[in-house]
Amino acid sequence: MKEKLKLINGNNIYAVILARSGSKTIKNKNLKLLQNKPLIFYCINEALKSKLISKVYFLTDSRRYAKIAHSFGAIIPFLRPKSISGDNSKDIETFKYFINWLNKKQKKIPDTIVHLRATAPLVQSIDIDKAINIFLKNKNCDSLKSVNISKDNPFKMWHLNKKGFIKPILSLKKIKEPWNEPRQKLPKILFQNAQVDIFKSNLLNKNTISGKNIIPFLIDNYIDIDDKFDLIKAEIILNSRNKNQKKEKK
Repeated sequence: MKEKLKLINGNNIYAVILARSGSKTIKNKNLKLLQNKPLIFYCINEALKSKLISKVYFLTDSRRYAKIAHSFGAIIPFLRPKSISGDNSKDIETFKYFINWLNKKQKKIPDTIVHLRATAPLVQSIDIDKAINIFLKNKNCDSLKSVNISKDNPFKMWHLNKKGFIKPILSLKKIKEPWNEPRQKLPKILFQNAQVDIFKSNLLNKNTISGKNIIPFLIDNYIDIDDKFDLIKAEIILNSRNKNQKKEKK
């Protein structure tokens, strides 16, 4: 694969896609077909189309996943060890392993990492590049997370105590009973939707991929594949998107 070499405002930017095998909800979820292409195709393809990303890495524990991802143009540096590929493994463990691998191989360490998910097939390169530009322009931020305005407001949520009574999980100083107020009067809540995350690679030295200063990137048209109904929904949206794109070309 011929790698793109780009420095954006002095920043070396890598996309890193994490995709382990062993999904519990759908077997081999990351290879399920959408429009006759496996799920992992979409994030790889859009990352490669980005005008700002210099390299696209795909980190997996599966030889099968790795072979398919490589055929789509992603770089496969290694197979993830089982110790960082379990159900309870955290993303930061794989990112640390990745940076250590780059150091050992004496390869360039990226200044910025764009964290993409194989389970987010609706993300487009235009979204990725827009998020990167926002991130780079904000010099004081540590990371960026894609979010949407949540329809479920935690100020109207409850937990059950040991006595069998429900208690609010959150309170507000200026509103006595926020759960009885119209949603319009409550603070807007942002939900992280796992579409595009960006962070400075040196955060890993502080054992975090978020840092303290996190900026939001609003994205409403999203889906995170978790079950067969998500796959059906994604298929419908992608079909509609392709039809609209064909109409625009005419």
